[in-house]
Amino acid sequence: MSLMAHCLSHLQYEYGGKLCHITIDNALIERIGASLDDLRDITNLLLDIEGVKVSVVFKQRKNGEFKISFRSRKPVNVNRVAMQFGGGGHENASGATVRMSLEEARPAVIGAFKELL
Repeated sequence: MSLMAHCLSHLQYEYGGKLCHITIDNALIERIGASLDDLRDITNLLLDIEGVKVSVVFKQRKNGEFKISFRSRKPVNVNRVAMQFGGGGHENASGATVRMSLEEARPAVIGAFKELL
Protein backbone atom coordinates (compact mmCIF):
# COMPACT_ATOMS: atom_id res chain seq x y z
CA MET A 1 0.00 0.00 0.00
CA SER A 2 2.91 2.35 0.70
CA LEU A 3 4.22 1.81 -2.80
CA MET A 4 0.79 2.43 -4.34
CA ALA A 5 0.35 5.58 -2.24
CA HIS A 6 3.74 6.87 -3.37
CA CYS A 7 2.90 6.22 -7.00
CA LEU A 8 -0.47 7.92 -6.85
CA SER A 9 1.02 10.98 -5.16
CA HIS A 10 3.80 11.32 -7.77
CA LEU A 11 1.85 11.01 -11.01
CA GLN A 12 2.88 13.22 -13.89
CA TYR A 13 0.61 14.35 -16.70
CA GLU A 14 1.34 15.34 -20.28
CA TYR A 15 -0.68 16.48 -23.29
CA GLY A 16 -3.36 18.26 -21.29
CA GLY A 17 -3.90 15.30 -18.97
CA LYS A 18 -4.37 12.74 -21.74
CA LEU A 19 -1.19 10.88 -20.78
CA CYS A 20 -0.34 9.92 -17.21
CA HIS A 21 3.01 8.43 -16.22
CA ILE A 22 4.94 7.30 -13.17
CA THR A 23 8.47 6.05 -12.55
CA ILE A 24 9.38 3.35 -10.05
CA ASP A 25 13.11 3.05 -9.49
CA ASN A 26 15.18 0.57 -7.50
CA ALA A 27 15.77 2.99 -4.62
CA LEU A 28 12.02 3.39 -4.07
CA ILE A 29 11.40 -0.36 -4.17
CA GLU A 30 14.18 -1.00 -1.64
CA ARG A 31 13.14 1.85 0.66
CA ILE A 32 9.55 0.63 0.85
CA GLY A 33 10.48 -3.06 0.88
CA ALA A 34 8.22 -3.94 -2.03
CA SER A 35 8.65 -5.68 -5.35
CA LEU A 36 7.70 -4.80 -8.91
CA ASP A 37 5.03 -7.50 -8.72
CA ASP A 38 3.24 -5.34 -6.15
CA LEU A 39 2.51 -2.89 -8.97
CA ARG A 40 1.34 -5.21 -11.71
CA ASP A 41 -2.08 -3.49 -11.94
CA ILE A 42 -1.05 0.14 -11.64
CA THR A 43 -0.88 0.72 -15.39
CA ASN A 44 -4.54 -0.24 -15.71
CA LEU A 45 -5.51 1.73 -12.61
CA LEU A 46 -4.15 4.97 -14.08
CA LEU A 47 -6.61 4.69 -16.96
CA ASP A 48 -9.42 5.18 -14.44
CA ILE A 49 -8.34 8.79 -13.96
CA GLU A 50 -10.72 11.16 -15.72
CA GLY A 51 -9.37 12.37 -19.05
CA VAL A 52 -6.45 9.92 -19.22
CA LYS A 53 -6.23 8.13 -22.57
CA VAL A 54 -2.73 6.62 -22.09
CA SER A 55 -0.89 5.39 -19.01
CA VAL A 56 2.83 4.71 -18.98
CA VAL A 57 4.76 3.10 -16.12
CA PHE A 58 8.56 3.08 -16.08
CA LYS A 59 9.86 0.29 -13.82
CA GLN A 60 13.59 0.03 -13.23
CA ARG A 61 14.99 -3.48 -13.16
CA LYS A 62 17.92 -4.51 -10.98
CA ASN A 63 20.28 -4.37 -13.98
CA GLY A 64 19.32 -0.72 -14.58
CA GLU A 65 17.11 -1.32 -17.63
CA PHE A 66 13.62 0.10 -17.65
CA LYS A 67 10.57 -2.02 -18.39
CA ILE A 68 7.90 0.26 -19.76
CA SER A 69 4.23 -0.71 -19.63
CA PHE A 70 1.68 1.05 -21.83
CA ARG A 71 -2.12 0.98 -21.59
CA SER A 72 -4.65 3.01 -23.55
CA ARG A 73 -8.24 3.66 -24.34
CA LYS A 74 -9.37 3.43 -27.95
CA PRO A 75 -8.53 4.84 -30.41
CA VAL A 76 -4.92 5.30 -29.17
CA ASN A 77 -2.73 2.40 -30.28
CA VAL A 78 0.10 2.08 -27.73
CA ASN A 79 1.59 -0.87 -29.61
CA ARG A 80 2.83 1.59 -32.25
CA VAL A 81 4.94 3.32 -29.60
CA ALA A 82 6.07 0.08 -27.94
CA MET A 83 7.35 -1.18 -31.27
CA GLN A 84 9.47 1.96 -31.70
CA PHE A 85 11.36 0.85 -28.58
CA GLY A 86 11.74 -2.81 -29.51
CA GLY A 87 8.63 -3.97 -27.68
CA GLY A 88 5.19 -5.08 -28.65
CA GLY A 89 1.85 -6.31 -27.50
CA HIS A 90 -1.66 -5.26 -28.37
CA GLU A 91 -3.37 -2.05 -29.45
CA ASN A 92 -4.38 -1.14 -25.89
CA ALA A 93 -1.77 -3.04 -23.83
CA SER A 94 1.90 -3.19 -24.76
CA GLY A 95 5.36 -3.00 -23.28
CA ALA A 96 9.03 -2.55 -24.02
CA THR A 97 12.37 -2.78 -22.25
CA VAL A 98 14.96 -0.08 -22.87
CA ARG A 99 18.64 0.00 -22.09
CA MET A 100 18.99 3.71 -21.50
CA SER A 101 18.90 6.07 -18.57
CA LEU A 102 15.61 7.43 -17.33
CA GLU A 103 16.74 10.89 -18.45
CA GLU A 104 16.93 9.54 -22.02
CA ALA A 105 14.00 7.13 -21.94
CA ARG A 106 11.28 9.28 -20.43
CA PRO A 107 11.37 12.19 -22.93
CA ALA A 108 11.81 9.80 -25.87
CA VAL A 109 8.81 7.67 -24.87
CA ILE A 110 6.57 10.57 -23.87
CA GLY A 111 7.52 12.43 -27.05
CA ALA A 112 6.55 9.41 -29.17
CA PHE A 113 2.93 9.99 -28.16
CA LYS A 114 2.79 13.53 -29.51
CA GLU A 115 1.34 12.48 -32.86
CA LEU A 116 -1.13 10.04 -31.24
CA LEU A 117 -2.57 12.48 -28.70
